[in-house]
Amino acid sequence: MAVIPFRRPNWPIVLWAIVAAAVAFAVTMAFLNWQSRPQPTDIEIILRPSSSQSGQIEVIDGDTVRFQGAGS
Repeated sequence: MAVIPFRRPNWPIVLWAIVAAAVAFAVTMAFLNWQSRPQPTDIEIILRPSSSQSGQIEVIDGDTVRFQGAGS
């Protein structure tokens, strides 16, 4: 039966591989976090009515409304 000699790993190469993997992981996570941040077009503006805006609103169809008789 043939005996396969055991070689010690080359530690500098192993350490550089671990460092490279950690850097690649960190860069990937930073990129994904940067991509998932809200864009200015994604922010919804919440408008609250004031007392001068109260009145009857009539919905004509999906994109046409009439506010106190004025079409818009």
